Amino acid sequence: MAFELLSLFPDGIGLETFKRLTNGHRNTKNNSNVELQQTMITDKIIKALENKSIIENNNGLIKLQSIVGKFAEGQLRCRNNLTRFYRNAFEYNRMFTSALIELKNNNEKRTLEIFNSQQANFLKSITYFDMAEVDSADLIDYLEELGLFFINICSPSGLIRELSIKVDSFHGRDRQCVETQLLLARYFDGDFDNAFAEIKKVTPLETLATLDRSNPVEHILAGAALNIYLMEGEALYSAKYEAKHKLIDIKYPASFFALGEYNKELVECCKYDFATCEVLANIGSMSALEVIDAYLSGLYDKAHLERMQVSYTRSKLIPIKQQDIEILVTVNPYTRGLKGLMLAFVEQDATKAEILYLEAISQLSHIRYYHVEALYYYTKFLQKHAHADFASFYGRGLGLAQKHQYRFLQYQFEQLLNHTDTAYDPCNYPFPDNYNLTGYIQFLIKENKKRKGK
Repeated sequence: MAFELLSLFPDGIGLETFKRLTNGHRNTKNNSNVELQQTMITDKIIKALENKSIIENNNGLIKLQSIVGKFAEGQLRCRNNLTRFYRNAFEYNRMFTSALIELKNNNEKRTLEIFNSQQANFLKSITYFDMAEVDSADLIDYLEELGLFFINICSPSGLIRELSIKVDSFHGRDRQCVETQLLLARYFDGDFDNAFAEIKKVTPLETLATLDRSNPVEHILAGAALNIYLMEGEALYSAKYEAKHKLIDIKYPASFFALGEYNKELVECCKYDFATCEVLANIGSMSALEVIDAYLSGLYDKAHLERMQVSYTRSKLIPIKQQDIEILVTVNPYTRGLKGLMLAFVEQDATKAEILYLEAISQLSHIRYYHVEALYYYTKFLQKHAHADFASFYGRGLGLAQKHQYRFLQYQFEQLLNHTDTAYDPCNYPFPDNYNLTGYIQFLIKENKKRKGK
């Protein structure tokens, strides 16, 4: 039995933890006699399995030899009455991810290293959650945490595979939420066209306002759907939603950045990430380059998406050498688009540069802010070379910037035809109906300063 149960932890588990998970429990027989079952796993059993080369024991971390893993898994499926163990194993993984969420706020790189080393265990937990009889709200919360981590390490394909198999286990609002989580993972994996088309059917934008954020499942559902809609151009809707519900964000809100809603006091008390770096760069902060380089040096090795994004921000301040751009790893069309723009910035051959710009514009079509920014840089390139298409692309880019309320990009386009020494000021670009985010900004400043102990 021991090696069969160990198949639930393909990346291994601490020996003492495994023994606790499989520890005895009281059972009732014939409603009268109570007996204490013996511990399933003992040191003697583990040693015997190790001697037979069935398991590896690396300083107390035990796992099955790969050759017997599939066999053990098949044998385990034939057994009955293991609900308690499945539940213990699931709860162990759930508590593990919760602990990683806490650690991530202080040491993201180490957190992702740990998660990556255990990702097969987490994926395996999805395959047996229905046998663990866990609360659906707890399960959906766990799936959300897993989704964020797999996106962070740029490896959502396994999650997509396992969750696609299990989605029919859910019903009603739970199913809608899991389908939306799955679409978010597919979106980050690069399936932009299909994921966006499906999210509009599964969770239409206009339904988000009807969701009850006091309900944990609807809370998660709204967040996952809003993430996609924000990238597809709904920055103002996102910001209004966040302000209405006073969502607390320890990072600079991505919706604020896209809208050009820059606030120096807020950015200085936010945790650094891509959006924070972009704001620092766009407001001309003297510390921008220093912050960017420090942030890049602290990224986890497999954080390819974040490294590409922040490298792109850096390239707008100081061009990056072609050989340094080439080694950056692409994980979806968006990252290919950013890489193409960086290469275009340093390409000396105008014909080759034009091809790179046009390819980037196409690859960035779903991530609307960067699609419009790519149009800006291409338009600037056309202006420099007195190209006949300048006016056409200028009108297209400016129109999209105005449509999506990308106010900093609108300012940049306008500066191409009417360059002034006036710095960008969001006050010069009021929102429709003079909507403003001042109160929400002050709320976020207060909350972030409280978090930092200021």
